[in-house]
Amino acid sequence: MKIIVTGATGFIGNHVVLRLLERNHKVVAIARSEEKAKKMPWYGKVQFYSHDIHTPIDNLLELSEQVDALMHLAWPGLPNY
Repeated sequence: MKIIVTGATGFIGNHVVLRLLERNHKVVAIARSEEKAKKMPWYGKVQFYSHDIHTPIDNLLELSEQVDALMHLAWPGLPNY
């Protein structure tokens, strides 16, 4: 399966991406900071897009081509984060 994960560098998102890769899924990871993503153990194994999902994604159709699922884990509402 090909799965998009938003909030991929967050606490939950990071673990979800790792588990999906362990199960041989293709992952499109989306997060605001590519710097943070580069520190993740999965960075070179996914298709990564640096983007704030609260703004329009110009190439959404291209991103979602042949995608089987979307896991929306991005959330800006954490205080002092």
